[in-house]
Amino acid sequence: MGTTSSPREQERTNALLMWILYIVVGGWIVALVFYLISKDKPFVRHHAAEALNLTLVLLVPQVVGFGLLVPDYVDFISESIDDPNATFTFTGTFWAGAALLGIVTLLNYALGIAGAVTAHRGRWWRLPIGLHPVRGVLRRGEAPPYEVTSS
Repeated sequence: MGTTSSPREQERTNALLMWILYIVVGGWIVALVFYLISKDKPFVRHHAAEALNLTLVLLVPQVVGFGLLVPDYVDFISESIDDPNATFTFTGTFWAGAALLGIVTLLNYALGIAGAVTAHRGRWWRLPIGLHPVRGVLRRGEAPPYEVTSS
């Protein structure tokens, strides 16, 4: 005889699974799938919306970081066309871009892990970011519609 779990426990498990897949598989696609299929599960939709918000907020520094890397790669490619023995030169902007991408990656993992922990605990967690463009997230100070933690 198998044990059946309550719908609230299933929501908690689904939200945890979403965060784990977000961290392991690669972010926004997983979050978007969970967001779209969880219209009738507000807890899962809330956490998926937060994952999408995290992706959108971190997109800007990622684009800036990649933008800082591009000039060195372009210079290397143009030099390689003329001189096959050309070597790649690391400039300050390259290191700034690499550092920015490293910091953004660590922040993404840290907040993803924090999201997984809070989902596992059954908490309606709001990311500590100022911008929440994706709907489905509790507003600051708004009470959760129901408790997810098991008694």
